[in-house]
Amino acid sequence: MKRIAEAVLLCGVLCVGMTWAEGRIPPVICVERAGTEIASPARGCGAVVFAVKAAPGSAYAGLSLKRVRMTLDGDVELTTGFPSVTVDLLEGAKLSPQAACVSAAVFPVPLQDREALFEVYLRDASGKVRKLAARRKIAAGEVNGTVARMDLSLPEKAGGAWTETEHKLDVEDYKRKALDLIKRAGVPSLQVTMTTPLDTMGFCVVNEDFYAVPGRQQETRPIDMQSLYQACSISKVPLGYFAVKMAQDGKLDLDRPLYKYRPDILGRFASERDREWAKLVTPRLVMTHTSGLPNKGYIEMKFLSKPGEKYIYSGVGIFLLQLTLEQIKGETLDVFAKKELFDPLGMKHSNYRWQKEYGQIAVYGFRERGPQRDTDWSYKCNAAYSLRTSSEEYTKFLQWFLRGADLTPEWREIMFKEYVEMPQKADARQDRTIFRNLVWVEENSREFGKIRFHGGNNVAYKGLAMMIPERHVTLCYFLNGDHPYNLHGPLTDLFLHPKQRLSAHTGGKPLPER
Repeated sequence: MKRIAEAVLLCGVLCVGMTWAEGRIPPVICVERAGTEIASPARGCGAVVFAVKAAPGSAYAGLSLKRVRMTLDGDVELTTGFPSVTVDLLEGAKLSPQAACVSAAVFPVPLQDREALFEVYLRDASGKVRKLAARRKIAAGEVNGTVARMDLSLPEKAGGAWTETEHKLDVEDYKRKALDLIKRAGVPSLQVTMTTPLDTMGFCVVNEDFYAVPGRQQETRPIDMQSLYQACSISKVPLGYFAVKMAQDGKLDLDRPLYKYRPDILGRFASERDREWAKLVTPRLVMTHTSGLPNKGYIEMKFLSKPGEKYIYSGVGIFLLQLTLEQIKGETLDVFAKKELFDPLGMKHSNYRWQKEYGQIAVYGFRERGPQRDTDWSYKCNAAYSLRTSSEEYTKFLQWFLRGADLTPEWREIMFKEYVEMPQKADARQDRTIFRNLVWVEENSREFGKIRFHGGNNVAYKGLAMMIPERHVTLCYFLNGDHPYNLHGPLTDLFLHPKQRLSAHTGGKPLPER
């Protein structure tokens, strides 16, 4: 037990925070790690520690260590579902004669005498990622009870047991495959940004065949990475952050009814029963979608069930929470979100309310009947659906959350508690569970750990925002067209390369064949 705690502590030493200067996004740092549960010593090692060093004069001395991976030969599967363990160092450690030690997750399989491939990813001053690989047998002396320490001494230069290659994404291949997917779905365009410890990839692909059809006019400017899309229900996530931050600061009680902060909320309900039920609605019920309120119906509000009784996805509840926060802050959401979140993070064009500049940079959404340009509801400031942003700008928000945002560990735990197990569609996979945190959705995956995400669907616009803390990955993409297919599944397959499709993205109508 003591040795495993020491191994985990080694990881924590490398996960050190940085000062967040206003208007500047520092590099992402590790705030969460893979599980540290204790495996039986009889089954293997409870933890693996990688100790990587480079001698003075080595071609690799002083480079940033970004990733270490160990893959066992043979047909063995770990707790991750793969015969490998990967540790990412987002801040990295500069390689020197003193070993940089990093602990991995539980490794409950025998290691002694196994052949293993070790891969070390390094980033040089130019930003190029170099991959060093060597294969060797794990010696008995490297395994000690419940802890294994793998000493990796890098050579002066590649050669002998170590080979060197350049790690580089084939972005053009991703673009070709993504364009093929949206063409098969009949979607006008896709804008995507993905970040990993090794790479940041962003691109936009446009389905010119779609726009060639009469009546489907193109935007007044080309669709590119600066174009803005409707974030749809992904708009709810920043509001959830504000609610939790205000609770952390003592300005909001998550279990105090909304009407006690804003009494005029009761006047939005017509019936006496609904007014009485409205007195039971709290921020926590709203953010877990157990308020009993419907997804739509912002004018004549009424309940579908008594608050706290069942899960019902609700945009109306989110809107009432928005009104409550506006009352406490004395400002509308678009004003305080820009001042306190979007501007400091460098999300200079993101806003919940329509801006004059959007006439030139906002992408038209398309329904079956044609383009959906400027509608009355799309001009309104509503945290349930109205945020306009780009994948690059929203990714800044996701990366900020990977660093912990400005929430304490205690309040992050409150935000990401598994409050409600969500019902799944009849044709969805049943081998994994999906939960509601406070606003976020969480899927527990053996392969990736906890996947936190939120989807969006305003009919003419769709999107997905996702972060995978244990892999330090973020994925954000937006689409501007309606379609009847399961496009999320193929897109997440393309960008994340899962061994099995994510449970939340199974089911649905498959894309037409090419």
